[in-house]
Amino acid sequence: MSKFSFPKEEKLKSTKTISKLFKEGSGAFSYPVKFVYSISKVDVFSNPKVAVSVSGKIFKRATDRNLLKRRLRESYRLNKNILTENLVSRNLHLQGMFIFIGKEICTYDEIAKGINGVLQKIRRQIDSGPV
Repeated sequence: MSKFSFPKEEKLKSTKTISKLFKEGSGAFSYPVKFVYSISKVDVFSNPKVAVSVSGKIFKRATDRNLLKRRLRESYRLNKNILTENLVSRNLHLQGMFIFIGKEICTYDEIAKGINGVLQKIRRQIDSGPV
């Protein structure tokens, strides 16, 4: 499987896990994206699981929300290798949710810059010490 894919197994769908993330998880921010996540030690490596969210309160039209979600997913898909190498080497499992917090529709480049910034922050945290 290509390292630039985003298969079904990497999508976070469990409502229990998502609510646990918001109760116990950490956060990272790089405008226009916030990432709520948890990292845990595992015996056997498994791919990171990620979900994407855009507020229906801010973006009333579903077409706008869907556009932003597509851009978030695509940007993550192309930049996820920043994290996966570190997670594999340390046998860590990441679960997280990208939340778009901008007030207007952003271009793909702005979203990609935000996702890249968030992933770099998490990577530095993983490199700095024990989770």
